[in-house]
Amino acid sequence: MSFYLSPDDLFTLVKTMTAGEKRYFRLQSSLYSGKKVYMQLFDLLDQQEILDESLLKQQLSNDSRTGNFSVIKKYLFVQILKALKNYGSYRDPDSDLNDLIETYKILQYKGMHRLSNRVLMQAKKKAYQDDAFLRLSYILIRQHIDLSLSTSDETMKTLHELIEERRQVLEIIRNYSHVGDRLYIQRSILRQMGTVRDDSIEEVMKENIEPLLGMSRQQLLSRTAEGLYNMAMSDYYMAMGKVEKALQHLSDYITRQTFPTDTSKIEIQYLNEYSYYFNVSLRSRYFEGFDEHLQRFRSLISHRNNPIDIVIFERWLFYSVTFLNVNGRFAEAVRHFRLHSETYYKLKDRITKQSRLGLHYAVAYAYFGTGDYDNALHHVLIVTDEADRGSEVSVFARLLGILTYYETQNWTGLEYATRSVYRYLLKTERLFRSEKILIAFIRQLPSIRTNEELQGRFSELHSELIRLFRDSREAYIEYYIHIRAWLKSKIERTEFALCVKEQISEK
Repeated sequence: MSFYLSPDDLFTLVKTMTAGEKRYFRLQSSLYSGKKVYMQLFDLLDQQEILDESLLKQQLSNDSRTGNFSVIKKYLFVQILKALKNYGSYRDPDSDLNDLIETYKILQYKGMHRLSNRVLMQAKKKAYQDDAFLRLSYILIRQHIDLSLSTSDETMKTLHELIEERRQVLEIIRNYSHVGDRLYIQRSILRQMGTVRDDSIEEVMKENIEPLLGMSRQQLLSRTAEGLYNMAMSDYYMAMGKVEKALQHLSDYITRQTFPTDTSKIEIQYLNEYSYYFNVSLRSRYFEGFDEHLQRFRSLISHRNNPIDIVIFERWLFYSVTFLNVNGRFAEAVRHFRLHSETYYKLKDRITKQSRLGLHYAVAYAYFGTGDYDNALHHVLIVTDEADRGSEVSVFARLLGILTYYETQNWTGLEYATRSVYRYLLKTERLFRSEKILIAFIRQLPSIRTNEELQGRFSELHSELIRLFRDSREAYIEYYIHIRAWLKSKIERTEFALCVKEQISEK
């Protein structure tokens, strides 16, 4: 196995291993006699909190068989990968299908053709069940090759049936690829822009989604295509500010889904579709059945910490904290995160960057809502330090940061942060009117001398935002920050959380 390892690749791999995976690796290594330098390196890496290669080399230097350090590193990396493959904690439905195909190939190699054919038929059945049409295409090719060795009339009939079946499978692949391409192009547009805010972007979005607008459910030839279609349409209508229509595309679809009893077999697409449902529900403030779905989603966790368990946990925790925030239940959100924080920090290195930063923003906002501004700023800085330039979570973390500086009357930090945020938003070319107005307003606050003038400015901005948010695209900010409720809490000198609850109840 020839590939380049960067200095921290091996360290990262060791640190992401679970206790069970480490036990299995050590057990597998113990089956071979003799002293193993690569296991010494494994133990040393396991003990280090921060990678220090010079120290590792010193600790290994006394062994005359240490040889080339880079060779030992690569050997250890390969041995860990082999052990993880055997341990199987990473496995998903596609892995099981690959196993059947590999079993078929072994049996073919050994000349056990009747049994190999039965295994191939089992793989074919599973491929249909799992919507694994790329694998199915390969299976049909293998069948075609096997049959082509015979010239009987029965074989020729089967061969023609196979050719037709393969044509249908290729059409299914083309169908879901067509839908998926529209979805992923749309995502690339929205990744930069967040939502549609001017006519030119709206035209780009419409041109991209137009091929899907006239499609009926009957034209979607697989569950994969149907799932991608619903996500694409939901994304499109969300971006266009039509949240109820976006939710309509998902709500019925998501309730029809069933999950295998073995959660390790759950496909990631199922989880993406559920995540879309939660996302749209939160943004539209439509919560009918939300709690039941959230509990159902959490119940899928098997507590074996396989990759699917971790994805479910990270998303469940994020959506549950965000749900409490959206409804102004900030103290509950803080308690909820703290209750599950030990599990989160244990799994943190195995959680995707996007999910981690989304959760840290949600936690920052929860602390902000309770008035714990030190903890709020701590989580804000985690997001702004790590988030990709121009991403939604980065933009709103920066906006939340300037509100936090205002609340703590850190005028120096406020002045620097507002200038920095404004420059940042200009560079990302996604400065909404509401964001521009809010930043300009906060920059003026330190210069206001009297409470009467301050109250007047808060009232003016509150009224201006009410008018501005008639454009649902400009109201996008309120998914992340209840800015009108914050202004009202200043005008009426009352708790921010109470104003959020009042605003939600008025909807």
